[in-house]
Amino acid sequence: FMKKNSALSIGDINSESIRYMVMPSQATGYMLGKIIFNDLYNAVQNIKGNLNNNSNESKKLFDLMLRNGEIPLEVLKKTINSAYKIY
Repeated sequence: FMKKNSALSIGDINSESIRYMVMPSQATGYMLGKIIFNDLYNAVQNIKGNLNNNSNESKKLFDLMLRNGEIPLEVLKKTINSAYKIY
């Protein structure tokens, strides 16, 4: 599957396969983070309009999302919801 659907070399495919078998929650954790980031982005976009056309607002949002480094996703949601008054 990975050989057909990625640009990884055989060595990378082998190491990635082992990593996913040893830590199966890692891939689902990435997907959960992606879903939450997308949900927050869409929620802000509903309030502020099209963020693709507003680079300052887009930069502000991504700064809020990334400035604290690794934080729990619930804390990130509360941070963004508070900053944009999303309830």
